[in-house]
Amino acid sequence: LDCIRNNSLSDSDANYHLLTIPDSPYRTAINEAILRLQESGTLRILKERWWKQMHGGGQCNETEHSEADSATELGIDHVGGVFVVLTGGVILAFLVAVFEFLWNVRKISVMGQMTPMQAFTKELQFALRVSDSRKAVAKKRTPVRDLET
Repeated sequence: LDCIRNNSLSDSDANYHLLTIPDSPYRTAINEAILRLQESGTLRILKERWWKQMHGGGQCNETEHSEADSATELGIDHVGGVFVVLTGGVILAFLVAVFEFLWNVRKISVMGQMTPMQAFTKELQFALRVSDSRKAVAKKRTPVRDLET
């Protein structure tokens, strides 16, 4: 049987709260009754009876706590997975960007009737020129017609 201790229910002398509607005539009477029960020790006796005796709240001892039950500080061992996921996402985004760039180069080389290397060079120059916000429109080559006819 695993033993888990909830200190908020078993050890603390916590304040008790009951919600009432705003301006309830019972608010003051309830507060005074809870205060009287707390001062007389009746609330402590009821808590012992309900939390420790009837529901097994007294089964845990201080010595039964393991290091795994307590909160530990976050170190690189605990958050290392975040960096693995982040690195994987960055690599995937880079590969998608390269694929999209090459697909755009292929499309431009087909439509502009230029070699893929020329289109690649032109697009790479535009991408590396961060000061330019507009790309010059390429003129389509007109097919050479046979002038003799």
